[in-house]
Amino acid sequence: MYIRLFVLMILVAFSYYAGVSPNTRNHGFNTVVAYSLLVFGPLLYLLPSYEAFRRRQPKRLKIALLNIFLGWTVLVWVAALVMAVKKPEVALPDGEESGYFDSELLVRGFSLANCPACGEKVKEDAVKCKHCGASLTPAV
Repeated sequence: MYIRLFVLMILVAFSYYAGVSPNTRNHGFNTVVAYSLLVFGPLLYLLPSYEAFRRRQPKRLKIALLNIFLGWTVLVWVAALVMAVKKPEVALPDGEESGYFDSELLVRGFSLANCPACGEKVKEDAVKCKHCGASLTPAV
C-alpha cells in the first residue's frame, strides 16, 4: 500500500511540474507527461477507496463515499486512507472471552487448554507455554 501511495505521489508531482515548467527543448514529451496528471491525479485521490475494496473492509462503502465527496479536504482523505488500511475488528459471540487468536485456532480444529503456571490458553499438545515459558506435559 505504501509503495502505491509513494509511486502515485511521485507520478502526480512529476506530471504537475512537467506541465508548469517552461522547458521548450522537450515540449512534446512535457505535454504528454503533463496530461498524464489527468490519469495519476484521480488514481491518487481514489487510493483510499481502492484500498478499502481491495482489503474487503466491512465499511468500504462508507470509506468510498467519504473519499469521493469529502476527500478534497486533506484531513478527510488521510482519515479515509487510515480507515481503509486499518485491520477490521473480529466480532466474537457473547461469552467468548479472548480475541482473534483463540477463534482462529478453534476454526482450524485445535483444542485449547490452560497453562498450569500462568493460566493463559495454549494448544493442548504444546510442550512449552508461549506466554510464560513453563514446560508443559502434553495430554495423551
